[in-house]
Amino acid sequence: MSPNFVELSSLRMKFPDLLYFIDNAIKEHQTIRVPRSALTKSSNTAAFLKWLQKHRIVEIVTTEKRTAVKKKKTGGLSRQRKMEITLLLLALDVPKESIAQRFKVKKTTVQGYMKAIGRYDLDYLRILKQVLQTKGIKAQADAKVFPDFPIRISSDLLKKTLTTSEFEKLSSGVEKSRLLKFVVGLNLGTQDLAILFPK
Repeated sequence: MSPNFVELSSLRMKFPDLLYFIDNAIKEHQTIRVPRSALTKSSNTAAFLKWLQKHRIVEIVTTEKRTAVKKKKTGGLSRQRKMEITLLLLALDVPKESIAQRFKVKKTTVQGYMKAIGRYDLDYLRILKQVLQTKGIKAQADAKVFPDFPIRISSDLLKKTLTTSEFEKLSSGVEKSRLLKFVVGLNLGTQDLAILFPK
């Protein structure tokens, strides 16, 4: 199964490797996703990608990194981050009452988070739980331990951790969901599972 986009976390790679990704993206009609900061730098690689985009040889979209926003925080967790952690805790079977106690808010506030999160299904929660367990993340973990969205994990690691039937069921769930994608891994020739935030 081919992912519908290629995601490059940075442009720091050998030029032949970059050409490999671009060639595959063109053949598979895939979009190339790169961080906005990487594309705005004055480098030959960035200039080459802009040229490809200008001549419509391949579609290139930019992504924003959450880390830049997080560094500006001086207080507690933002509402968006509380929503993300709420979703992760729900996947780990934590009841709403316990989530409210954790954030020191009313149960109705947690219900508001859940309403604002967006649409997802039980397959999404099941797969999210499997990924969190594979990463060794437990419900009692500190907020800093919970991963940011999109959450990525190596497909090879999932294959090693899950049974064959569990991985086949996971793959079937990915095919049906707009929030679950198999994407090109950070290492050449590998594949990751990416879990998107519903909102």
